[in-house]
Amino acid sequence: PDGIRSWLVKLDANPDGGLALDPKFFLKFDGLRSHQVRLEGGDASSDSYCYS
Repeated sequence: PDGIRSWLVKLDANPDGGLALDPKFFLKFDGLRSHQVRLEGGDASSDSYCYS
């Protein structure tokens, strides 16, 4: 829909706990809408985080 912009960021997971936003990774899909894709062999948790 109009007004909703697509973008993608990367979060780095710390082995000791916590997440950190990677400031060098921000992708804007200007004029495009990203959508979820299923990875072959992926499990339910990976499905929510894989976009194309």
